[in-house]
Amino acid sequence: MPKFIVHEDPASLINANNLSQKTIRVTSIGENLLFSVMDESGDDTDLGKIIYNINEINTQIKHIGDYLGTVVTRKYENNIQEKVKLTNLIGLGKFLFRKLIPFELQMEIQTNWSDGININISSNENWIPWELFHDGKDFLGKRFMLFRLPRKTGFDIKTSNINHKIENENGSLKITHIIGGDITEEYVIKSNKCFEEWDGVSTLYRITLDDLFRQCSGADILHLTCHGKTDPLRLQITETDDKLLALLITSLENDNFIIKPGCLVFANACNSATSQAIFGDYVSFGWSFYLKGI
Repeated sequence: MPKFIVHEDPASLINANNLSQKTIRVTSIGENLLFSVMDESGDDTDLGKIIYNINEINTQIKHIGDYLGTVVTRKYENNIQEKVKLTNLIGLGKFLFRKLIPFELQMEIQTNWSDGININISSNENWIPWELFHDGKDFLGKRFMLFRLPRKTGFDIKTSNINHKIENENGSLKITHIIGGDITEEYVIKSNKCFEEWDGVSTLYRITLDDLFRQCSGADILHLTCHGKTDPLRLQITETDDKLLALLITSLENDNFIIKPGCLVFANACNSATSQAIFGDYVSFGWSFYLKGI
């Protein structure tokens, strides 16, 4: 069984003095992926590149997504069949590790990195399935504490100011809490408990897209509790699941969706972290909100 570490504040874990930390920097230029590793001192070491074909990647990622969708839902009472299922998953993870990671970085991970260290993935490509990679010891998602640090092309993590103070003029935070869909009362209560000791909280139930756009304006924290669906990728902020009225991944392209720079967005919904290929570009709610400046 995988080991879980439960903690209140992810930042406290990242900054823990007794845990070493590496940052894998991946930069996509054309059909080249350039890899380097930055250690705690900020020194960068180039560790190779791979060449990929975007059309082939689109096809393969869809196949992998379909396969994983079957893996997580298929349960076997026969232990031998469960073992075979895991064996095939390990084989896929090893294959992806060998094909999508440069040999130099493979050797670095296998020989020099201890179990349990923090690995930050700083990349302008979000389709690489890091958690699924298997280096021969275990899946990277089990060996390490993986964190995603997405960035735009040209964004330099070493020189950019990634710390943003979110505070209104009066020193309080504006918190917008959206509850959508047919969430049961039990989970509505649990979701509201997150903010029961906070001032300045605006809780709204099953609102329209226009209402959401207005409520986002000036918010320091946007929290959404709702259902998340795919085909198309969407968050059900409304009462019913109407694909034409939901918050679609493409809804964020609208100019009237304006969000405060540095706003913290938390989507408490299924598929809120799912990536989807649209015309050869991989998009997700996290990435699309990020491009808006959160």
